[in-house]
Amino acid sequence: MATYVNDLRLKEIGTGESSGTWGTETNTNLELIGEALGFGTEAITTNADTHTTTVADGSTDPGRAMYIKYTGTLDSACTITIAPNTMSRMHFIENGTSGSQNIIISQGTGANVTIPAGDVKAVYLDGAGSGAAVTDAFASLNVVDLKVQDDLTVTDDATIGGTLGVTGVLTATSLDISGDIDVDGTTNLDVVDIDGAVDMASTLQVDGAITSSAGATITLADNTDNLTLTTTDADASVGPNLRMYRNSGSPADDDFLGEIQFEGRNDNSQDVIYGQILTRIRDASDGTEDAQLTLKTMVAGTARNRLEFNEGEAVFNDDSVDVDFRVESNGNANMLFVDGGNDRVGIGTASPDGPLHIKPTSGDTYLILEAGQSDSNAGVIYHNISGTQVGYNLYDTDDNIYYIGVDGINRFKVQSGQHFEFRGPDANSNQFKMMDSSGNIDGYLYAEASEIGFLDADGNWAMQVKTDNYVRFLVNNSERLRIDSTGNLLMGVTSNSGPSVPVDANSTELSRGYINLNRDDTASIDQILFGKDGVTRGRVVTTTATSYVTTSDYRRKENVEYTWDATTRLKQLKPVRYNWIDDETNTLEEGFLAHEVSSIVPHTVFGEKDGDTLQGMDYGKLTPLLTKALQELEARVTTLEG
Repeated sequence: MATYVNDLRLKEIGTGESSGTWGTETNTNLELIGEALGFGTEAITTNADTHTTTVADGSTDPGRAMYIKYTGTLDSACTITIAPNTMSRMHFIENGTSGSQNIIISQGTGANVTIPAGDVKAVYLDGAGSGAAVTDAFASLNVVDLKVQDDLTVTDDATIGGTLGVTGVLTATSLDISGDIDVDGTTNLDVVDIDGAVDMASTLQVDGAITSSAGATITLADNTDNLTLTTTDADASVGPNLRMYRNSGSPADDDFLGEIQFEGRNDNSQDVIYGQILTRIRDASDGTEDAQLTLKTMVAGTARNRLEFNEGEAVFNDDSVDVDFRVESNGNANMLFVDGGNDRVGIGTASPDGPLHIKPTSGDTYLILEAGQSDSNAGVIYHNISGTQVGYNLYDTDDNIYYIGVDGINRFKVQSGQHFEFRGPDANSNQFKMMDSSGNIDGYLYAEASEIGFLDADGNWAMQVKTDNYVRFLVNNSERLRIDSTGNLLMGVTSNSGPSVPVDANSTELSRGYINLNRDDTASIDQILFGKDGVTRGRVVTTTATSYVTTSDYRRKENVEYTWDATTRLKQLKPVRYNWIDDETNTLEEGFLAHEVSSIVPHTVFGEKDGDTLQGMDYGKLTPLLTKALQELEARVTTLEG
């Protein structure tokens, strides 16, 4: 029986088979042998993550070729399995796919080989079945003489023990020559072009100047110094020197002179300039040269100007970013603090509450203002509006403090050890004007003798404090509310001799604070209103007596029912006798325990049992239940009597 178990998947004719077709099948096998020594191309499905190349039994197949080129477009690495996993053979495999993705050559669960896009690798399959492995055939290639006529790219270390002859370009990540380079005669190099790094294990000694027409990169694998400038000169001149020289043939204002960049990568593998120091010419004119030095850092993904020096100023945060400026002293971390987000300045605090907030350390003076003249009456603060002086602050020889207007009138005075006073627009006035945004007088702050208060624009009292008697509030020059000297709140009366004054058993008026609401007319008056959601829900009404009214209008009710069982619920109530814990007399009272009522008549109980606040009851809400139960009892009695 014919089989295909060989590494080329050729047909092996069984004994006595292929009578009359032996020649044809032999020719087919010879062609497949030729195919195995040739070149094949196989396309991978677009963006596939896996692909299988199965060498066909006894028929043409690109996977049989010694050199296989895989094509197609990929968006991620693709694992290619070559089957069957019992084939043991060698391949040259080219990653000819587009999309810059790797292909991974595998045969079983053993090792595999990764081939980057555009690269070719020589691999061999060990055909070990389910655990078959793929190995890089040239991983340890030993060559006596290697001649490269074009570019040679080494992506890892290259170690050369003998002679290296390169007629094209040699590119290497690392070039290690273990032998000596001995030049007995003259070596004349017209051009030495090094595109990559030059790695020297020892010191490069250059007696002359080093001049480069392009940039220079010094790369280290650790955190030692990349570049050190050293001078051994012992004189007093400056050195070492780092010179950044822009030798322009046509220098002009605003030309940049140089830039130092601090660059790194972000977490998306992108290069980011995190910091910059820039210098430019502000004025290139001979004799009046000016310069600008700018320090920038990255803030929230954008390079921002953090500090700038130019010919006229030194500026912090010229790009108006929400950042703070802080100066730390020896004992205060926030000796000077500029709150960039709230446009405030703090001295001694990092949380300024206004445009300027001064917070001294314990025991320090808040602010010291010292005159610049020897005259004791010299002004130390001047107040200006649009360039016009409107006032200043003076110290006199008796340590008094004055705020004096430009008209010479003392508006504010603190007399040491005696008093504190305000004055209005003339020397004899004890009032301040209060004005609206248009400059119209809305009222006055007034102080005189034992009276302090506010007057309206016409000079009438709006609020008056008689420091030894009362505080009262007036509307349209009529008193509406008063707090008397004993703390009583009076409304509609001016003394505690009005109606409803609390008295003791001897009819003596009590001096405790109370609220007295009084009206002079005899009509029914709503003294206090209670509302919710803009609707009156209850009130205290006074006529000849006082009533406590809960809203019960039918227009606020729905689902009205007249037939319901009250007696059953009434019988569930548990009236109790008790005394209050804080009542030292232990006087017995009758009532209920709120939590025992909550399940029977829940709308009479307020609060939760064992909650944060004590439970309470509205006993008045039991009236409908009692009334209905009484009606039900009356009906039963009437029935029994009949």
